[in-house]
Amino acid sequence: MSLLNYETYKSNPLNSSGFDKVQCYKGIGKDHIKKITKQNVPTPHVTGKSIPGELGKHIRMKFQERGR
Repeated sequence: MSLLNYETYKSNPLNSSGFDKVQCYKGIGKDHIKKITKQNVPTPHVTGKSIPGELGKHIRMKFQERGR
């Protein structure tokens, strides 16, 4: 079995849902263009406000080395 997608959240009573998304891993799905930087984002990838682009790139490379 392999991990396909996941999201982590933290509590935020000011948000209507009660939570804020912290981090997200996309193991399946189509590549997409990041709106702000206009760069292609290949799958798999990890996103999050506290994850700099280079760290996310490093994590993607590690998953690709392991064959996802």
